[in-house]
Amino acid sequence: MHVEVKVSQPVPASLQSPLNIQIRPAPNLGLAVEQVAEIQSFLESSLPPCIAMEELRGFQIAITVYIMLVDGVSAGTSAALLGDVLRALEQAGVSVIGVPVARPLWGRFTALTLPDTDLVVSIQRGE
Repeated sequence: MHVEVKVSQPVPASLQSPLNIQIRPAPNLGLAVEQVAEIQSFLESSLPPCIAMEELRGFQIAITVYIMLVDGVSAGTSAALLGDVLRALEQAGVSVIGVPVARPLWGRFTALTLPDTDLVVSIQRGE
């Protein structure tokens, strides 16, 4: 599982999660600038964000979590994934204030990952 977390400023290493939640400034998918912008725009227009609030040294920073589900998955799988994300955020020290209900994203997608990792480097429509 890979979840890209969009933050407005760098996050201290102490908040990095051991559960493969990548918390870092976005966009950062290891792609050319124009590809990153295209994917970021697609995600922002297609996926209503899950908003969390991170309390950091006395002030709060809004972060956005984008979850890309590849292929058709069941409601149970989606719920399990969201639960994993919320637990990982909690373990990373991020206080989740609320998660809005998101409309489903229809269609088939292919996610290209780096070998032996879950780091997503490309997301494309279709197979």
